Amino acid sequence: MSSAPLLTFAIPTYNRSRTLRRTLDSVVSQLAPDSPVEIVVSDNASPDDTAALLREYAARFPNLRYSVNEVNRGLDYNTFKVIDDSRGEYVHLLSDDDFLLPGAVAKILALIRSRPEVSFFYLNGRGFNLDAAGQPRFFPRPVIWDAEDVLFSSKDDFLGFLKLQATFMSAFLFKREHWNRDRSGQQFIGSDIYLSFELIRLLAATRQYVYCAEPLVAVEAVYTPGNYRIFNAFAYQWRK
Repeated sequence: MSSAPLLTFAIPTYNRSRTLRRTLDSVVSQLAPDSPVEIVVSDNASPDDTAALLREYAARFPNLRYSVNEVNRGLDYNTFKVIDDSRGEYVHLLSDDDFLLPGAVAKILALIRSRPEVSFFYLNGRGFNLDAAGQPRFFPRPVIWDAEDVLFSSKDDFLGFLKLQATFMSAFLFKREHWNRDRSGQQFIGSDIYLSFELIRLLAATRQYVYCAEPLVAVEAVYTPGNYRIFNAFAYQWRK
């Protein structure tokens, strides 16, 4: 891709080659040859076959780039790294155990083109469990039940609307220029609340936010073992 893409799917990953393959397939299967989209993956020194998987996909898809950290530096750093490596005007942060629903790429591109004044979008999702055959079995309701798109001009109202779902990183779609404008969040790398700080900072730096009601991301309901320390984040670091 010679010119800067309109949209980057930024995927931090660690030791989840099985789910990462599903995540990557959900994106590349929706890309046309001239799609203004890139995929950027940051591998946090995975001990499994993630490196081989990324070599395979990079050889097949020229719009996919990846990097490998020399050592595992934790989810916070890996999230910072993958966004820092992104070149898109907009970045969609996508977890390596979630995946895009059919038609999501076209709908995301249409959304950001139709609302150039908006700098942060929250994309609704649909939860699923795996059945006995390993296939997704979706819940009847989306993650957030409100069925209409909502435009917010107050970050407090926006966060109050999202509540706990504000921690769902695969919902984050934002203009990269606002991320790059202020690097103060790096002080929180390693605290497990880095992404929460960045969300609040991004909202403070902009004036309009959109909740997109249509589910575009599939979210595995069972927590996939990884390196995100939930108790440390919200029972200790957040209070501190």
